[in-house]
Amino acid sequence: MTNYLVEPEVGGWPVGDDTSDWTTFPPKTTKLYWEMECWLGDVLLCNMGFWIATVTTMDAIKAAGLTGVTFDDVEVIMVEQFRELQPDLILPKFVWLKIDGKASEDDFGIARDFILVVSTRALKLLQGLGISHAKVEPYNG
Repeated sequence: MTNYLVEPEVGGWPVGDDTSDWTTFPPKTTKLYWEMECWLGDVLLCNMGFWIATVTTMDAIKAAGLTGVTFDDVEVIMVEQFRELQPDLILPKFVWLKIDGKASEDDFGIARDFILVVSTRALKLLQGLGISHAKVEPYNG
């Protein structure tokens, strides 16, 4: 099975709550908030070992039966400058994409340096939904 490293659009910063531990990488948190600084339209975003995806992406992943990922709630907050620059933009609903699979075994996994590894079928699904700003390259791990 061919696999790919995918480095998605960043778009913002993960922020935890009072119970979050930001002394580790990736940080440990049970409630994720995402401060959106910009959005170029991709359905998958990543920063600091956290991934978020649109609800449409979650639904497509579930419908395709892809492995190595679960989902949780995320609260997306548009920062003030972003609201000023794009006051009419309505963001889609996002979910927290929790990667729990093994690289090269599941459809979603994590490689060294916390880079997302996806299978060919996961990559095709994501590309079909829109990840034009992501860096994609073959994974040989």
